[in-house]
Amino acid sequence: MTFTLSEELAKKAHTKLGLEVPRGHRVHSQDTTKQALNVFSEAMESKQLEAEGRVTQRTDLQPIDSAAYMKLKQ
Repeated sequence: MTFTLSEELAKKAHTKLGLEVPRGHRVHSQDTTKQALNVFSEAMESKQLEAEGRVTQRTDLQPIDSAAYMKLKQ
């Protein structure tokens, strides 16, 4: 599975950074059965932490290796 950054967002980042931003990314998903991950949020009114739920799958985006990506990494 892959993710492609829109051309419009890539141009905005290019203008801000002065570098070409990689548009293509690989998507890596994995189950979190061996990890205990929970989601907490702070309630606006009471300022208390609330348990929102449990994370069951983790997804990471990794840029596809290219000359633009390597230049951005430096």
